[in-house]
Amino acid sequence: MKTKNLFLSMLAVAGVLFSTSCSKEEIVSNPSSEFVNATFTLGTANGIGTRAEIGMGLKADVVECAVFDAAGEEMENLRQTVNVDMNSTPRTAQYSVRLAKGQNYRVVFFAYTSNSNAYNVENMKSIKILPNQSSNIENRDAFTNYIDIKAEDLTNKSNLENTVILKRPFAQLNLGVDATELADAANAGVVINQSKITVTNVYNAFNAFDNDVADDAVSAPMTFAMNAVPTEKLVV
Repeated sequence: MKTKNLFLSMLAVAGVLFSTSCSKEEIVSNPSSEFVNATFTLGTANGIGTRAEIGMGLKADVVECAVFDAAGEEMENLRQTVNVDMNSTPRTAQYSVRLAKGQNYRVVFFAYTSNSNAYNVENMKSIKILPNQSSNIENRDAFTNYIDIKAEDLTNKSNLENTVILKRPFAQLNLGVDATELADAANAGVVINQSKITVTNVYNAFNAFDNDVADDAVSAPMTFAMNAVPTEKLVV
């Protein structure tokens, strides 16, 4: 009888342990009370690329989105590349992610042209500006910003919505000529169909985490190769 009772007691203890284990598993696999569904609507002050003149960002079609913890380390499993809605007015993009409560985060964004081969965005703290670029093209337009989410912002919430206005991270250089000067040059036999430009003392890497030059950036001249002169309107 004692042996049987001991065996049943052991079964009962095992049953309790198994039940406790299942409860913990359920918390892990169904953590809705511990997480907040965060949605970020991204755009520029006028929408991403809403005007047709030179330099208005019409080519930016994706946004790289990254989440960093309080120590400044990227949470790589939360990285997403989201598409810009090219049909919306103004153009916007949306990034949705689940954030754990009780934590501080910095969410970082960098919008660019996906097929431009202008940037390497693998490291958001050191976005590399790639060489071998041509003059007179729009696909180097970029927009960036970040938003800090504090632990208290997530308290007693199941959803969080924010609008983030992206801004240009780089200076923009436009060279132009007015119609009269262009006509005078043509009358003098000077017809300009292509141009190139070399800029000096520019850095080759950008830190989107703190909107500054990257720590590993190098300052060097950069030449933008000869290319056809555009005919679009130049806004000053």
